[in-house]
Amino acid sequence: MKTVLVVAALDTKGTEVAFCREQIEALGAKALIMDGGVLEKPTIEPDITREEVAAAAGTTIEQVKQIPSEGDAIGLQARGAGVIALRLYREGKIHGVLGIGGSMGTVLGTGVMRALPIGVPKFMVSSQAGNPAMSLLVGTTDICMLHSVADVVGLNHFTGMIFTRACGGIVGMARTQVKSKRTGKR
Repeated sequence: MKTVLVVAALDTKGTEVAFCREQIEALGAKALIMDGGVLEKPTIEPDITREEVAAAAGTTIEQVKQIPSEGDAIGLQARGAGVIALRLYREGKIHGVLGIGGSMGTVLGTGVMRALPIGVPKFMVSSQAGNPAMSLLVGTTDICMLHSVADVVGLNHFTGMIFTRACGGIVGMARTQVKSKRTGKR
């Protein structure tokens, strides 16, 4: 069974992540939930806590919360989350990553994705995908970015459709075997 790491700030995206977990499991895969949030308590129980994420970045969640800039705090959490994700990938425990968020959640999700090698399935659902500045977060990686079109706040018919498609995409990518040999040519 393939496992998808789902990364988000669970203080604001718990409902959406719970929905995605249901969709991933309905497709016959496992969802491993990672909380990289820094503001309030998570609204659902993660498999990997924000405290564990902060520790992987060499700090504590209490210290992260003291950082004046939310962007800097999320950036630090993204670094810790990336360390954990890379370890899980190397141990064969995850087969793809799904990120969900607005501007801060996109910093978190893409930070995790950039820590992984090219070829690992990466799918980011972001309300900021159309923002030209997002190209800095994707860079020259193989991150698949899906524009949520609407803000990622709650579930409705429209956002449910977007999240369902994203879950289908990441599960399909995780299941797909790539058979190629390196020839030394590019």
